[in-house]
Amino acid sequence: MCWQLSGWQNKGRGSGHIKRAIQSEQNINLKSDDLEKVATEKGLWNPKIAFDFKMVFDVDDDLESPRYKAGKRLLTNFSQTGEFKATDMFKVLRDKPSGICMSSGSFVSTGGQVSVLQKPESGLPSCHWFTATPDPARSVFKPFIFGEDITFPSAVVSPVSDLTTASSGHVDRKHNLYKLHEEFCIKRKGNLSTLRNHLAELETKYVNLAEDISLNYSAKKAEAGKLFCNAVEEESLLYC
Repeated sequence: MCWQLSGWQNKGRGSGHIKRAIQSEQNINLKSDDLEKVATEKGLWNPKIAFDFKMVFDVDDDLESPRYKAGKRLLTNFSQTGEFKATDMFKVLRDKPSGICMSSGSFVSTGGQVSVLQKPESGLPSCHWFTATPDPARSVFKPFIFGEDITFPSAVVSPVSDLTTASSGHVDRKHNLYKLHEEFCIKRKGNLSTLRNHLAELETKYVNLAEDISLNYSAKKAEAGKLFCNAVEEESLLYC
């Protein structure tokens, strides 16, 4: 299931995605008590027809846009073997020719997230991957596994503004890793091939670590708690 209204998803053996488009359709498992009533009162829905959230509330759909079509094509291609992985989703979010990943212009991809949600009966932990830095094409997806003892790095905590700075309208909410990444990319503009290689190596390392920890979670809960923090610290060193 997916409750978000903006992003990308892979559903089971097939594929589908959300791109600034509502995709709930008729498969609703959580909703407001008076949802249908409000839709009827506003003239958006005929009670004689099956309630389709997407058809009722989505008035500005762009399912024919190049980005949407490219995303659907990429997801379909990566799903052909029936084994769609987190690393495949990384590739989708990094695709620049399609416009899915933007690094310049009026809109910049400020970060990327991929969540691998495990069924409760599997005994495996769900793993969430965050770049915490802009432009997924030159960022590291870092694994985070929820647990009891989490070591969370201050380097990715957005500064809290005081009342004075907030009222002035000049609040810099960029956390330290974001700044390090941004400054490094500006200094090395046009010459980032070495950085991408280092980032790819680091990401591969943590993909393997996350897989090992997930498969042996009972014995490696302590390692899971430090996984994201360690990845952030190692990435930070690349920019120094």
